[in-house]
Amino acid sequence: MNDNFEHLEKDVMKMLLEGDDPTVVILRSQLKHSKRICTEMTGTGFFTYFKISPEALRLPNNVRLRFGDVSAEIEGIKHGAGFVLFVDDGILTTLEGFTYDEQWPEVIESYKLTFMGKPCRDWNLLRKTPGWPA
Repeated sequence: MNDNFEHLEKDVMKMLLEGDDPTVVILRSQLKHSKRICTEMTGTGFFTYFKISPEALRLPNNVRLRFGDVSAEIEGIKHGAGFVLFVDDGILTTLEGFTYDEQWPEVIESYKLTFMGKPCRDWNLLRKTPGWPA
């Protein structure tokens, strides 16, 4: 992995957790109390695993969520990449990055992130994610 991979990872997390919605506010606070355990490369993407400090605020009712409205144009990937954030028992656990049936590049030269090709997030659609707290 190169430095740009870690920059990509941080930028994706920042976008996934931006906004004033109470759910992303809590998840963003958890990220401040997190430790990146490891990243597993899959060939067509990656999984990055996090450990959250026990004192971090959790989402209510042991929420289980999978959401990802951030996409990327990455040099060397023809069809772009997507990302999913995993939340289990009210805490963020994993970030998945994936291509659409292409090899993940060994080196990331440049990238551009959007909300599924748009400059702004569709909050109405995001809040329809199964498990999203009301």
